[in-house]
Amino acid sequence: MTKSCVVSQVQISGNLHEFLKTKRRILKIAKKSAPRNNWNDTIKHNYEKFGEDFTIEEFHGSIWTGSLLFRKTESTLVFLAKKNRAPINNSNSNLPEEFLVKSSLMESSSSLRHEKEVLSNLGPFTNLVDCYGDEITVTKSGEEVYNVFFEYCSGSSLRNHILKFGPNGLQDDEVRRYTRDIVRGLYYMHCNGRYIHGDIKSRNILLSHGMAKLASFGLARKLTAEVICEEEISGSGPYASPELAREGYLGWPADIWALGCVVLEMFTGKSAWSFEDAYRYLMDSNNEKIPEIPKNISREGRDFIKKCLIRSPYKRRPIWLLIKHPFVCQ
Repeated sequence: MTKSCVVSQVQISGNLHEFLKTKRRILKIAKKSAPRNNWNDTIKHNYEKFGEDFTIEEFHGSIWTGSLLFRKTESTLVFLAKKNRAPINNSNSNLPEEFLVKSSLMESSSSLRHEKEVLSNLGPFTNLVDCYGDEITVTKSGEEVYNVFFEYCSGSSLRNHILKFGPNGLQDDEVRRYTRDIVRGLYYMHCNGRYIHGDIKSRNILLSHGMAKLASFGLARKLTAEVICEEEISGSGPYASPELAREGYLGWPADIWALGCVVLEMFTGKSAWSFEDAYRYLMDSNNEKIPEIPKNISREGRDFIKKCLIRSPYKRRPIWLLIKHPFVCQ
């Protein structure tokens, strides 16, 4: 491994399977015992909390109004927002007409704040989703909400694109184009920003006007010896690299392994491994098996995937070499 490759360790008792099972049980128990508030109630059953006249338009800021709810997690709402007319001197006056808003209660906004900080440190780049800024608002019930504004990618996620247009795999030229975009985004993060993405998967790659952009930077970490990676393990699933799944080591090689899984997914229309297969093969240190690469994939495509899916992180190709690979070179 080159000197620039930095990995760190997280201590996990037992194996990955038991760790994840235990974590899920803890979360399930915590969910049941946690006091319910008007933010964490399911949107479709929130009338007694929000009031019968609740609509997503309740979420608005100084010059924007929510228009369409896309997704809700335990602590975050993700919705489309539209810009209103605003004074020229408003700090958010440079917002586009439509954009995405991620909103969390202030008390549970640490991950969202981290994502905003990562994108601010990285700065704008073609193959990263743009971040336009943030704003604190207050709900009708008086709760403070932290909002971050992101670029709206109308093409949805790469995963949805695969399911819709390539259940048996995308065409070679399309896979090359999207892979080139992902590689450029990772090159910028690893070599310019000195960041690990930490959660590369097809759902976290968004499409806009035929271009792929990296998104979801909540698990991104600086390339230092002090990286903590508790959440990355549960977040990566079948995209987890052998060293991450087996030993808890996280570094730039984990992003490269996940990249190989995404490219293979584009070619085949399905995940490189199921969770069960990933657990079975990745946890065995004596097993050198990698996901099966179909023979009908182009020679350059097969070679690119093989260079990503090298089980040893010390031998896995860094992004500064992969960006020169014939599969992604124009």
